[in-house]
Amino acid sequence: MTLPDAAAYTVREVATLLNIPESTLYRRIQDGRAKQLKPISLGSTTRFPKAHINKLLGVAE
Repeated sequence: MTLPDAAAYTVREVATLLNIPESTLYRRIQDGRAKQLKPISLGSTTRFPKAHINKLLGVAE
């Protein structure tokens, strides 16, 4: 059985893609300045929809 690729990026992955420190991304999420990235909070975990981030960055899936 093969598991599908994750449908969401982690904070670390998005920070790497945007070339910014994770702490900056976390701060922008807290301040409400990352709404265009559509963060999804699940308890203490935050994820970003992979399709949306790829579209914003112009990355083909």
